[in-house]
Amino acid sequence: MNWIVIVLVVVFAITLIVYLIRQNKKDEKTVVEFFNRETPDHDEESELNNEK
Repeated sequence: MNWIVIVLVVVFAITLIVYLIRQNKKDEKTVVEFFNRETPDHDEESELNNEK
């Protein structure tokens, strides 16, 4: 009886890990594309540094 529960938990954990890795890879592509499309605005950044 205990072995059945342990096997089910291990299978569920492995399935969850595989799902999260695949989802992370898909989200990583989306985030990289999003940040590559943005144009950096360095003027505001330099103004913040000049306030010191």
